[in-house]
Amino acid sequence: MQVAVVLLLLCIIAVAPSAFAPFAAALPATVASNLPEQVHVVFGGTRLLRPTSYVIQFVTLGNNAAASFVQFGLAPDPAALTTTVLGEDMPVLFTDADGASSEAAPCAQHERFLHSVVLNDLPQGTTVYYRAACHADGPWSDVFALKTVNHTAPRLVASVFGDMGSQMDVTSIPMLIQDTKAGAHDLVIHYGDIAYGPPNDCGASSDGFLNDIQPIAASVPYIFGVGNHESESEAANHTARYKYHNFLMRYGGQHALAAASGSSSIRYFSFNVQRVHFVLLDTDAWVLPEVWSLVKPQIQFLEKDLASVDRSETPWIVVMGHRAMYCTKAADAECNDEAEAIRYGFGNPQHGIERLLLQYGVDLYLSGHTHHYMRTHPVAQGKLIQRSYVNFRGKGVVHVQSGVGGVASPDPFTVPPREYDAFWDASYARGWARLTFWNDTHLEVEQYNAVDHSLVDSFTIVQNSYL
Repeated sequence: MQVAVVLLLLCIIAVAPSAFAPFAAALPATVASNLPEQVHVVFGGTRLLRPTSYVIQFVTLGNNAAASFVQFGLAPDPAALTTTVLGEDMPVLFTDADGASSEAAPCAQHERFLHSVVLNDLPQGTTVYYRAACHADGPWSDVFALKTVNHTAPRLVASVFGDMGSQMDVTSIPMLIQDTKAGAHDLVIHYGDIAYGPPNDCGASSDGFLNDIQPIAASVPYIFGVGNHESESEAANHTARYKYHNFLMRYGGQHALAAASGSSSIRYFSFNVQRVHFVLLDTDAWVLPEVWSLVKPQIQFLEKDLASVDRSETPWIVVMGHRAMYCTKAADAECNDEAEAIRYGFGNPQHGIERLLLQYGVDLYLSGHTHHYMRTHPVAQGKLIQRSYVNFRGKGVVHVQSGVGGVASPDPFTVPPREYDAFWDASYARGWARLTFWNDTHLEVEQYNAVDHSLVDSFTIVQNSYL
């Protein structure tokens, strides 16, 4: 097997890995260690119809990382990990200090390296065992089991959500770990608001979060989208605000995936898995003046991307953004002016997202940001199209908000529902959504409770024609 390798190395802080334990307060300084932690997997950057490459990312502490190594094979015994892959790029220093050199001094002792190694041409629908190290003689990480996607299987299951930290009283992480061990999903997509740490904690929150999700993210692809909490809008140094520096650096292993989709940034990109085309957008661009410049390139990317989709190969299209285009929460900006800016554009109708979703027959738009779960009937231009979830492609889009992955407090519904609203979870249960693509025509959407794995909501979309 020929294996192509790409490596991205950054820096990260000391938080002990665990099966699941919310992170403790940051240590005053990094304890240098070559033992990999924060292991997670994303899809690689092939522009083939469906990816068979995977990026193994991991972290080592201190400033002595020599290189990156991954050994893998088809059995869990370390002696069976017979293929060794060596990373190629040099380390890049990263202190997670709000993206400004003047802010780096307090965090200068919190150095970490993020290693990213691409494994190409892995067998489909197979458990691949692997371990990682930053020196050829170790120390090696535990052996992890990666479940690769079977692109010929009729069913695909994705767990999706926004707004999740691991330090909250209730978080979806334990149940998602349970689902991962049970083989209940094929991939995870977290569309923004990651970890919820304070702005100047030298990255301790993100380090702790990535260790806490390691039992999930080391076993199935875990894709990150960007949200407003990644904007660094509360950074102490004003020049660091709205730079998204830490997101761009810490999740840099997604660069190849983004580039393969024609995007110049991991803030917006697309990818195919089985018979599904997924798109992630940075919706802050429609709301925050500091990043308005990203609206036009995203619209150009989205139109080109959706126009290129072959519905005979990927009949389902799911678009995700951290902020909602339709939501009913309160008489505030989030579910009114801001939502309308995203769907219609502000000052220029050509900059609205909704017209493209309708033109290219997008099936589902997922978001978070407001901390609750709700869904609409098929809707367009602010009007109910139909109450049935059958054959609405090109006429309307279904919108689902699952923004309670792990939040401190919910956002209550304080205004009456609109005609197009189909379901609100007034219990405000923390949880996540599961998308089950049963085949080319049936998509089941479920919302689960993070406390007891009970079902909060379920509905099925049926589309009998491509457009």
